[in-house]
Amino acid sequence: MKNSPRIVIEPFYWKNSAGQSNIKIDIDMKPWTLNQLSVYSQNNQYDQVIKALFNHFNINVNLSKPMLIEMLTQTEILSSDDKVTTPEQKTLFSQKATAQISEFESSAKQNVFTSPTEYFLSNEKKAQLNEDIPILRWILVTKDNITMDIHYAGDELNMNNQAFKLVEFLINIGWMDNPSSQQAITPKTLPQSN
Repeated sequence: MKNSPRIVIEPFYWKNSAGQSNIKIDIDMKPWTLNQLSVYSQNNQYDQVIKALFNHFNINVNLSKPMLIEMLTQTEILSSDDKVTTPEQKTLFSQKATAQISEFESSAKQNVFTSPTEYFLSNEKKAQLNEDIPILRWILVTKDNITMDIHYAGDELNMNNQAFKLVEFLINIGWMDNPSSQQAITPKTLPQSN
């Protein structure tokens, strides 16, 4: 990544008769080497990996639920072996699409900081484990929209209007251990490739 690529999609719109969704992406990368990233990761410095990879990134997703339901309904109708002609048939496909969106919402509304093993614990045990962990949803859901907004620059990460220091965020999601509780590892460098 010698040339510091920048990827910008601003905005990507998707529209149908029921609504409009859009996605905006701006990723500004830094030049980096595999050796540099290896040293950071071997020393549990995943915050430094991100700082070495990105100058900044912004990802904004705004999905219209009515638009998604209409899209899924039309996809089901078009892929059906039977010709769908009656309003009742169309309603059944729409109900199926609505159920799919609801299922997606419930899984995506989980707390970003929840460990996958917590799904097997009682609610009481989950509450004890998560006493000191902030609640942060992957997505925000309103009556008609599903949204996600992530901004990163320097040492700051803002997700869905909640600000974090990068290291704090990575510790909370379990991507790195608390640096104060770790002993530094002597880095192993990879041989330089030509």
